[in-house]
Amino acid sequence: MLFERHIFHGLSEGRFDAEDPDVSQPTIGGSGPGGAHQSIGQ
Repeated sequence: MLFERHIFHGLSEGRFDAEDPDVSQPTIGGSGPGGAHQSIGQ
């Protein structure tokens, strides 16, 4: 399962952007180079 930081940002109205940028960001991406997020847990 992929956690969508930009969706969380929208739902939380950006409240956690500064506190925890790994969890909340206004932009799509940043999961690592070249689809690195797809190999996690495989």
